[in-house]
Order: sequence, then structure tokens, then C-alpha cells
Amino acid sequence: MKKIFTSAIAFLLAFVATAQVPDIMNYQAVARNNSGQALINQTIKVRLSVLKNAVMQYSETRQVVTNALGLFNIQIGSSGTLATTGSFSGINWQNNAAPGYVLKVELDINNSGLFTDMGSQSLVTVPYSFATKKADEAIEPVNINGKPIDRLDVPAAGDRLAYDGAKWVTVKRDTIYQIAGAIANIPVTAGNPFVFAGVTTTVTVTGTETIVANLSGSFAHSGASAILAGVSVCYQDVTPGSNIISFHPTIWPEVSIHASPIKTLVFHSGAVKLPAGTYKIGLGLKNQSIATVLNANDDMGGTVEIRY
Repeated sequence: MKKIFTSAIAFLLAFVATAQVPDIMNYQAVARNNSGQALINQTIKVRLSVLKNAVMQYSETRQVVTNALGLFNIQIGSSGTLATTGSFSGINWQNNAAPGYVLKVELDINNSGLFTDMGSQSLVTVPYSFATKKADEAIEPVNINGKPIDRLDVPAAGDRLAYDGAKWVTVKRDTIYQIAGAIANIPVTAGNPFVFAGVTTTVTVTGTETIVANLSGSFAHSGASAILAGVSVCYQDVTPGSNIISFHPTIWPEVSIHASPIKTLVFHSGAVKLPAGTYKIGLGLKNQSIATVLNANDDMGGTVEIRY
């Protein structure tokens, strides 16, 4: 029986694409006899097997025809095999620690079903496109200052990038609510909890956002003298019966609200992170002296911002 030699001319091509990555790799060799002469224009069978630690991961058998130089080409993993064992697309190319993957080559030059082992070659260079395809959380090649951008994120219009300590991720755009309107009569009685001073806005949060409020209003009453009132930006769970609570539960400023026609400008700001839920946000007043009704008010306005 003739002893056949193969010499690899171009062994492996790594396919790099931004869209679909084919589960194939190229193998090219020249078949020669024991005298070193090329087997030209001859039909032979080739069996190629990928092994890891001597364990077969994938094997395929093909019938090929050498050309006038004894050259034949195979796309491993493509259609047209005579037989296959295992899954070429299922190989985990990232798991290439030493000794790594090897390619075993066998030839049947007489098409008799008897294959001659031609030896094995180490796959020194991993098919990087395969490794990237198999990595569900592979590092995106696009990065900012060497820090990768999470390729699994699907941003919406207006989203921004934020660094979470390991990678750049998309974060929702901050939302700003405008508050503006006339202030109706506000009853404030001694010892009562906060009451909303005019219009509010309603926000829904998931528990990770920060609510920032900056609100102001112009207040007065028809009594004879000024009253002392606490002021704070406040929130209230929309669940019926919930209290109105200051962004700053224990400390808030006190202001003197004058009798009409003098108007007192009241303003306050604050930030709070609340559990997931839906809340009313507004400017709150808390009477610190005598019971009265603020019935000579003007307008109020400001912003409530949800920061993600």
C-alpha cells in the first residue's frame, strides 16, 4: 500500500463578520505518495477529527478529488459529508487550555473504507470568531478608554451610558416633570402632618432611581398676623390613607407666612430614593403656630426629576 503524505498549505482561516458567523473552517492540503509525488486528479476519502485531551469532539468523512497539483480543499463543518460524528458548531472554542484542540487527519486513497492515520496538528490559533459566537457575554470589541460596552444592552432613544465598575451599560434618560399652577385655599391646623400646598405630580419608580424636587410658591392669609409654618418637598404613596412625608423626615426649615396683601415666597428642594411604587410629589406645609387657612395665595411651580 502506498504511504501518503499531506502537506498543509493554508490550514485555518478565522472568519470575522459583524453579522452571521459561519460554523466552518478551511482545511487545504496536498496528498503525496511515499516517493513525494503528488496524487493528481485522484478521488480519495478524507476523515478529519477535532480532539481535546484525546477525546473526539467532532469528526467528518468526505470524498474529495485532488487537482493537477494534488491539492484538495475542505470546509470543515459544511454540508456534503459522507458521515459525521458530534457537532462542529457545538465545540466550545474558548476552552482551549493546554494541550488544546488538535486536528487528526486520516486518508483512504483506495476508497476501501480503510483509513491511514496521517497524524495530528495542534490548533494553535483558536478560531476567534467561533469563540466570540459561543460567548453569551463576550466582551464587546467597542470600548471607551479600554472599558467594554455591554453588547447585550438594547438602548432606547435618549438612553445614556454609565460605568458600573466592570463595563459600560445603558441607563434610561432622566425624566423631568414640570409643576405649575394656582394655589387653592390650604387649611393648616396646629399639630397636623404636612399638607400639600397646591398642585402635585405623580411618579412611578422601580426602587433604584433618585427623586429630586425643587419647588416654590407664594403664600398669604387673611388673618391679622404672620404664622409660623414648616416647609418641605414631600411625597405620598398613592395608597389611600397614606401620610404626606417630608423628603427630610426630621429636619425642615420654618418660615413666617404673612397676612395679605403681603405674599411670602416659600421654596425648598431635596432628594430621596423610595421603594418601588407610585407616589405624589409636591411642596408641603406644616403649621407650627396657630390654626388658620392660607386663603390669599398666589402661584407655585418647579420641577421634579427622576434620575436613573
